[in-house]
Amino acid sequence: MKKLVLVLILAVFLATSVALVNNLFIPQEGDIPATPEDIWSYNQYKANTHTHTNRSFDSATWPQDRVNQYQYIGYDILAISDHYLGFTSFEEIGITDYTLTPICSNEAESFIAHINIFYTYIGFALDAPETIFQTVTDGGGIAILNHPGKYDGVTNEQRIKWFTDYPCIVGMEIVNRNDRYENDREIWDACLTELMPERNIYGMGSDDTHDDDDIGWSYTMFLAPDRSEESIEHAFRNGHFYTVTNALVNDYVTPDPRITRITKNDDGSYTVEGTDYDKITWISCGEIVGNEATFNPENCEKYIRVELEGKGGTAFGQPIPLY
Repeated sequence: MKKLVLVLILAVFLATSVALVNNLFIPQEGDIPATPEDIWSYNQYKANTHTHTNRSFDSATWPQDRVNQYQYIGYDILAISDHYLGFTSFEEIGITDYTLTPICSNEAESFIAHINIFYTYIGFALDAPETIFQTVTDGGGIAILNHPGKYDGVTNEQRIKWFTDYPCIVGMEIVNRNDRYENDREIWDACLTELMPERNIYGMGSDDTHDDDDIGWSYTMFLAPDRSEESIEHAFRNGHFYTVTNALVNDYVTPDPRITRITKNDDGSYTVEGTDYDKITWISCGEIVGNEATFNPENCEKYIRVELEGKGGTAFGQPIPLY
């Protein structure tokens, strides 16, 4: 199994014609650049944005060892997001030897949601979701809803209210580790169908790493000119990333699929380009609407999104709002 092998060896403001898909969420002031960016001309950086160490009650691996594991298998970015406990630098939690780009995070909790917090500090995050979101807003940070399919006690109406009331929530996990909660993507599409095109919700994938066997299942590819902390934060805040998972294929064969470009053409259609895939799926309002590289959404409403599937897994593009 690929995961065991990896551990054992320790390895997208639409412009005019042919405009590039940028897909900005409802941003905080100053997040939108002065001019649209060609995000697909940027480099792609592999990241895990949900990682636990022995600072969490349910993991035994030291922070430095966890960093070493991800560096060894070629990751460029790592967010340490232990339960409850905030921190301000890798050095603060004993990580002194690293070359990947660090993201300080923590996983806030309530009985009906787990929430990853980025770019703001909360020392101990255990509270009602609304209190957590307001704290993130006040601190200028962003938040991701973790594994939404885990929680039977919260409705999509409640999630939609969260997204409406708190622009700091930039997205949700759509695949967690080995797809532990298969209705994550159903929840994603349901929320998008209610909120788009005015409010985008970005999809993320992560390992939600607790044990060593959790490494390498699902991840996020950031699009940025470089992997400085400033560039990655800008990409994170503005949805310049896409998700890849190999949890949805039975007989995994490398390499994993990649999205290399999404363009809007003169006639209003969109074209996706990528590598290492053999199937294309366009989705709108939770329904499959197309299977070719170029798709015209003239009969669609709200949004479209694309998936590239190959022997190495599935790549999920971000939702494209339809106005």
